[in-house]
Amino acid sequence: MARQEFAPGTASANLCSLIETAKANDLESYAYLQQVYTLLPRAENIADIEALPP
Repeated sequence: MARQEFAPGTASANLCSLIETAKANDLESYAYLQQVYTLLPRAENIADIEALPP
């Protein structure tokens, strides 16, 4: 499988976006990130990704 390249800062921007989403929903950031990063690898299609918590 080929390695996917991203523009510099994309990973940081995505992480910040997830943290801000947790804050906006009055969730504890670490627990939210842990849940998302646990469930995301199990997603098999777009519907699974869209079903993730806020």
